[in-house]
Amino acid sequence: MAWPLTQQNKDAFIQFLEPNPPVNNHGLIKIRHFSFYSSELKSLGQDLRTLVAIQNGQHQSNVITDVRYRNTLSNMGLITDNNGVFVPSILGNQILQYCSQNNIVIPTFNDGSNRVAALEIEKNVLIGLISELIKDDPNLICTDTFKQVLFNAQEVYSAIPQQELANVLGNDAKNYFLQLINSTGDEVKRYFRLASQDQTAFEQLWKDCADDAAFPTAAPPLVIDSMVYKYCRTKSKNTLQYDIRFRVQAFLNAYHHCVISFADKMPILNKDLKNINPRNNKIMNYNANRNFDLGQNNLPVATLKPRHRIISGCPGSGKSLFVETEANALPNSYLVKTTFHQETTYYDFVGTYKPTPLYEKSDDIVNSAGVKFELGKPVINYSFVFGHLIESYLLAIKNPNWNIVLVIDEINRGNVGVIFGDFFQLLDRDNQNHFSSKYPILPNADLIEFLSSFDFMQPILAASNNHIKLPGNLFIWGTMNSADQGVFPIDSAFRRRWEFEYKGYNEVCAYGTDLLKYNNIDVGWETFRNKINQKLLTDLNIPEDKLIGPYFLTPDEISKPEKVLNKLFLYLWDDVARFHHKELMSYDSFADLKTAWNNGQGKIFTFDIA
Repeated sequence: MAWPLTQQNKDAFIQFLEPNPPVNNHGLIKIRHFSFYSSELKSLGQDLRTLVAIQNGQHQSNVITDVRYRNTLSNMGLITDNNGVFVPSILGNQILQYCSQNNIVIPTFNDGSNRVAALEIEKNVLIGLISELIKDDPNLICTDTFKQVLFNAQEVYSAIPQQELANVLGNDAKNYFLQLINSTGDEVKRYFRLASQDQTAFEQLWKDCADDAAFPTAAPPLVIDSMVYKYCRTKSKNTLQYDIRFRVQAFLNAYHHCVISFADKMPILNKDLKNINPRNNKIMNYNANRNFDLGQNNLPVATLKPRHRIISGCPGSGKSLFVETEANALPNSYLVKTTFHQETTYYDFVGTYKPTPLYEKSDDIVNSAGVKFELGKPVINYSFVFGHLIESYLLAIKNPNWNIVLVIDEINRGNVGVIFGDFFQLLDRDNQNHFSSKYPILPNADLIEFLSSFDFMQPILAASNNHIKLPGNLFIWGTMNSADQGVFPIDSAFRRRWEFEYKGYNEVCAYGTDLLKYNNIDVGWETFRNKINQKLLTDLNIPEDKLIGPYFLTPDEISKPEKVLNKLFLYLWDDVARFHHKELMSYDSFADLKTAWNNGQGKIFTFDIA
């Protein structure tokens, strides 16, 4: 029994489904179709029979059924309006001729029993439409509905890992499942980020929930239960018949054929359904002017240093300095640095189109003070603004003799699963192939367009059908402290793709003998912090990730009592001993503590330091 859902079921579904998916006027989940399926003409056999009927002069009226039939065939490019009379288009006649030459009896044609012919027909239709789309002719036969279907197929196809592609294309049941969960476009992408065993388990769970005799008659009140209900209802109520799998599989296979056949001419659609394949797009991308060439260098010495590495530890344990020192120690190294925070997104880290100013020359523009504005009249343009990951990637590709190190400080202050997005799959490195990514990804269309604007990227993209991998000379290293406030948890799937190293609170400080004043006595920094850590760890059971690291204070700060107060003592008061003030410090308020401190002349702690 799948209903009622267990907590384990809910945890499984929430990993790849949307809590509040969009629904239509009938309360059914909105589905992004990636096939020529329509509610009027569901099967390819119905399409062909209607095409013959139109050829014979039928379905010419404005009756709503005739209009819908014609719309479906128009979206497939199979009919055209000839002075008010609808007739088969050139493409439609080609399909009818194919059927005649191959002895396909259209009145009895059935997708399920004519799988090979169905695939061939869908393929020929798609080839004809894409050929027209490439021409960029305003009079072409490609409707916006077709472009939307093509865009949906493009997004689904690009989400399928290369190593799973053949299996998915040959599995009509899998195609049916992917179609029915494809509501926002993100579900399929998340599904393929799961481990293969989880994919199988979750797909089976989805089927069990949809086919369960106890399937709810109305959406449950709880958010997650309602989510599962909405995603399973289409199958449970058979609102999209199982035979749609034939259309979906045929279209996806036809799309795959076109990707191979058209190669670098294959249209790449953006969300506005514009073909942004750089070979058809003449709009200049201003970021492409950046020179990523670091200059000539000898071949780097081979290194076994991990490509993905996270240094963790308590505050002041020297994580950032350690990472930077290690990076600079690599032969021929070049560093790119960034810091994650709660507002960091995929678009910041990878890149996206953003408004950028241009200035139209004008002699009569002045500012509010009446001073002439020399730049001219501002005009907004949109160009692709790349993030630190793409910057590092391009540097590594352009400079194979350099070791490019992307350093991410505070990596767990951002939602790493969301920030890395589809690049998460590239974190699996192949030790047998110079540490490049094991599996490629097909980036989104905007990013492909941007990458293709660089001459050195064009042969790489052409050879891989626009798929990319991280090169072996690109290192991604980060720092984190899991005990900090406002951090995101890092799941096991992300963790196992990184090597973790811990920098402990008990490591020796290089300037540990530097003195600070406490209770009017000079005390060595190493002695001072070790006494505090011992009290926190032994008596108060404070986690070691919150203890005082050797470099919590700089040499300059150690010698200044106000820095000790405002940086160290305030950290202990607010973060570490929030519920242990009286056990650690002898004061009711930080204001009283500050008064007693008196620039190092007072005793603050409940225990002896010296």
